[in-house]
Parts: sequence; structure tokens; C-alpha cells
Amino acid sequence: GYAVVNVSSPNTPGLRALQTRDNLTRLASTVVARRDLARTKTGRRVPLLVKIAPDLDEAGLADVIGAALDAGIDGLIATNTTLAAAAGGLSALAVIYRRIKKWDMGITINGFLGGLVAITAPCYYVNSTGAVIIGLVGGLVVVFGIDFIEWLRIDDPIGAVAVHGITGIWGTWAVGIFATGHFGGVEGLWSGDGGKQLWAQVWSNALVAVVAFGAGYVVMAGVKKMGILRIAEEGELNGIDIVEHGSPAYHEEIQFMGKGQ
Repeated sequence: GYAVVNVSSPNTPGLRALQTRDNLTRLASTVVARRDLARTKTGRRVPLLVKIAPDLDEAGLADVIGAALDAGIDGLIATNTTLAAAAGGLSALAVIYRRIKKWDMGITINGFLGGLVAITAPCYYVNSTGAVIIGLVGGLVVVFGIDFIEWLRIDDPIGAVAVHGITGIWGTWAVGIFATGHFGGVEGLWSGDGGKQLWAQVWSNALVAVVAFGAGYVVMAGVKKMGILRIAEEGELNGIDIVEHGSPAYHEEIQFMGKGQ
């Protein structure tokens, strides 16, 4: 769980005044002090976030940032998320450049997404070094995950299975590897927990995979039984993107991955 200091409503009388630096610093400092006091009793550090109005001008935003720094509001999640995304994009770009000698924008963006997906589960439980490593591996998992799906002859033109499925699994395992124990009380191999958290992540992944696959199989078997699973053969040959949406997923002259037939 987490706590939110919500000063975002523009229609609540007096609430917008709390977004000034002095007022927000006092409010947030009080909440942080209460949060830290609770930690001494529960042993758990609850993340503290601030929800602000979306129409703040530059000066107002600067006030909020200053108050967040003054009060020690958590920047860990935002920092780790940004680091992992950047690392994922760079690692995916590096691998694909070695293959096709081009700075491929598509796979780079998928690498960014892979970094974001990979850091989603562990974002509050790891330090910055762990976030970079998780993102780097996430970018690699995206590239080789796409290769694996193509090798299985499964049609996934945007790499969704690799980005959100395989990299998501890596991200949940990363909690059990890189959690430091300093944030939220969760420890991993990084902090010497002996693999207990990693095992919990692995068997939980397996359980979710079995349930999701089983439910999906039942649904798709029913769709197949009704005879509406596939389109006409001509549409399959031309590509369902053209038949259903009027344009190809990728232009023919672009070799997205430079691999696979």
C-alpha cells in the first residue's frame, strides 16, 4: 500500500492554497513524520506520493518539487522507473544495431517499454543500481523474447508477448533478486535472504500462467468451435492488419528485427 497527499482538486475551497511551497512543505512534513512513527511500530515504510492539480504553471510546479524535496517525499519510484526505461532502450538498441547496423527506432521503443514493464514490480524495493540492471536485462529479454516468439511461428507483429509477458515475468523475478530490504521490508538475493522471495515470485508466476492459459484456452476453444476464430485464407496471406484495418503493421521495406523468415 501507499499514502497519497491529495491537493489536486481545483474546486475545493482552500485546497489549492496547500500547493504553495511553504504550506505543502508543512503538510507533507507532518505526514512524513507520522509515517516514520508508524514505521517504528510496524517495521514497514509506506511510500508517500503527492497528487497535484494538472493545470499548475511552471512556478507552481517548481513550488511542489521544492516542497517534495524539503519534506523528503519519495522519489525512489520515479527515479528507478526512469533509470530502468533508459537502460532497457539502450540495451535493446545495442543488440539490434549489431544485427542490422541501423539505429532501429521500433525495437528501441520496445526496449524502453520492456524496461518500464520490468521495473513495475520491483520499483519500490530496489536501489538505483538494481533498477539499471533490471532495465538492461529487460531490454535484452524484449529482443530475444521476440526472436523466440517468431521461432515458435506465432504472429505477434508488435512484440507484445515479449514486452508485457516475458519481460513482465522477469520483472517479478527481479523483486526476489534485487530487493535490498531497505524499502518496504522486502529482501531478495541481493540482500542475502537465501532465495525465499525469489521462490515466492517464481511459483506465483507459474500459478498465474497456469490459470491464465487455462482460462484463455477454454475461451479460444469455444471461439474455434463457433467457427469464427480465423479469417479467410486470402486475408491470412495478405495480413489481417490490411484486411481489418486497411494498412500493414510495418512497411515491407523495413526489416524490423533483421531476423526470422
